[in-house]
Amino acid sequence: MAVDSYHWFFMAQPYDFPERLLEGKEEYYIRLKLGSQGLGKGGFTEDAIREYVRCCTPANIHGVCEDYRAGATIDFEMDRKDFEAGHKIACPVLVIVGGQSHTAKFYGYEKGWATYVENLVGCVSLPCGHYPAEQAPDETYAALRKFFST
Repeated sequence: MAVDSYHWFFMAQPYDFPERLLEGKEEYYIRLKLGSQGLGKGGFTEDAIREYVRCCTPANIHGVCEDYRAGATIDFEMDRKDFEAGHKIACPVLVIVGGQSHTAKFYGYEKGWATYVENLVGCVSLPCGHYPAEQAPDETYAALRKFFST
């Protein structure tokens, strides 16, 4: 798991360690991370990769790292307090996962989300890996269009 999920631990390192290591190597990192093969990986068009590279700025990298830092620290405590207080997400929720991703294979996403939301409209497993919007764009669009039009 550590080999496949290294980015969770790397990006959560204290400011500004990962930012400095990635600075000037944004394209290398994006191509390696999104282009690697394995469970739920790969399947990106060259245009999609180029767009990720274009958006991978130092500010973007910092924002991503801050999100991972929060996920490794304060998010757990905040989520625990909300859960213990009986707070749930009230708006309609549609969960979309790639059926060939680690998320679908190793985690019970339907049961998991039902614990945290009041109105789970549905869980859709698409024929793709971890990145439905890029790997199954037509199916992702259809699921979102149906969800938002009802």
